[in-house]
Amino acid sequence: MSKLTNFQLKNKNKTGRYSDGDNIYFVIGKNGNKNWTFIYTINCTKREMGLGPYPEISLKSARLKRNSLKALIIEGKDPLKERDKQKEQERLLKKTTFKEISLSYISQMECQWKNLKHRQQWRNTLKTYVYPSVGNLPIQEIETNHIKDILMPIWMSKKETACRVRQRVEKIIYFAKAQGLFVGDNPACLKGNLEYLLPKQGNYQKHHPALPFNEIKDFMKSLKVYKINSSYALQFLILTAARTGEVIGAKWKEIDINNKIWVIPRERSKTSNEHRIPLNNLAIDILRIMEKRSSGTFIFEGLLEGKPLSNMAMLTLIRKNFNKLRIVPHGFRSTFRDWAETRGRFSHRSMEYCLGHQIANKTEAAYQRSDLLEQRKEIMRDWASFINEDSNQTHLISLSFGK
Repeated sequence: MSKLTNFQLKNKNKTGRYSDGDNIYFVIGKNGNKNWTFIYTINCTKREMGLGPYPEISLKSARLKRNSLKALIIEGKDPLKERDKQKEQERLLKKTTFKEISLSYISQMECQWKNLKHRQQWRNTLKTYVYPSVGNLPIQEIETNHIKDILMPIWMSKKETACRVRQRVEKIIYFAKAQGLFVGDNPACLKGNLEYLLPKQGNYQKHHPALPFNEIKDFMKSLKVYKINSSYALQFLILTAARTGEVIGAKWKEIDINNKIWVIPRERSKTSNEHRIPLNNLAIDILRIMEKRSSGTFIFEGLLEGKPLSNMAMLTLIRKNFNKLRIVPHGFRSTFRDWAETRGRFSHRSMEYCLGHQIANKTEAAYQRSDLLEQRKEIMRDWASFINEDSNQTHLISLSFGK
């Protein structure tokens, strides 16, 4: 059977179906409309699929479409079903909004965010900066200029917040892309994209305000005046160089009093690895006091019995009673690190392990099996001695410790 020619197509007007061979047909309807159709058989079933009108779909284009459809059949796919899938995907692309995708992303990913504050920040930054602009926009329609308009008002005035907003939007769009709900380049990417539309921020790294280590003795003396749980928690934080979340979430079952070790389980550790903290005598004294004050699971209880302190409790204590000192609880980790560095006899690795830091070099970390507990016991003993030296305070009363 001979192939159709462009000349024949232009001059055919009689109603009928004209074969071009290889399952493709030129169809002229009773109303004179001219269309292309593809007839095929799959799974013993005869199927017919329209390829579009003529002359919008030329002879060459119709043949190319036919070839791509035959390739699908060879793969065992039904072209009509594949077209329906594509239409459904296009419908979803037009319907699924950025807000819907972002809520789905947070729901699936927040299990790995241990810090409640971190979860809240994700929701709050999107609600404040992103949703008003593109929240109800189909995610497929979001373009680079949308992201630029979101970031520009805060890019220089709130540098850290702006960077986090951009990173979060970027992750959400990649999440959508992985599900087939976004096609094309990620408009929230910085490199090769937004970096050419936004001014350079410079260094925006934010350091937590910290107390100079030579002032820690007087601060601890003043802190001991306050016989409240937030004060004891802050003292314990300072003596262990721990994080706020680790301290307020500390449980009695994590304490090995005989060996003077606090074991933070991996599910509570920032590095997702078990973290052992040596407890010096002053830290043990705090625990002995708290044994008489707590009634349940948590060492440092809040206002509600059996519940832990709020993550703002220690900061509130500082702001209320030490408002002239522009410091935050997390800054005492820097105070400890600065003190340890000046001793000149502790290894960098042991100081990092005291702070529960993860070794950045993966190759180096792979060969380091020990957490240098014995060396760290010495460091924490020296830290307590430094804090307590020349102190006129009487030593904390030793109480029985039975938990």
